[in-house]
Amino acid sequence: MKPSIQKVEFGNIVINGKGYGCDILITPDSVKETEKTHDLTPHMLESAILKEPEIVIIGTGFNDLVNVSDEVKIMIKNAGADLIIKKTPDALKDFQTLLKQGKKVVAWVHTTC
Repeated sequence: MKPSIQKVEFGNIVINGKGYGCDILITPDSVKETEKTHDLTPHMLESAILKEPEIVIIGTGFNDLVNVSDEVKIMIKNAGADLIIKKTPDALKDFQTLLKQGKKVVAWVHTTC
């Protein structure tokens, strides 16, 4: 089932009727909880990159506090994907829009600050 985002608020994102308070990795066919962090590393995106996305979206939190390392940016570039980095609410809007357009998109999203 494609992810459908119903609610986006600080500390809670509802996708397909399930609430998530931790960081999440969203692919066109799944949502997985990940460890909560302010430092995104390549390891955290490995499973998403294996899906060979056209676009990788990173939601940096509601206050834009997540650090996206250069290693992450290089990994995504080397995978041949475009990269979008935005605050979480805007990142999730882009994810929904691109998914509806038929793009192969994945997102890693920080649900709090």
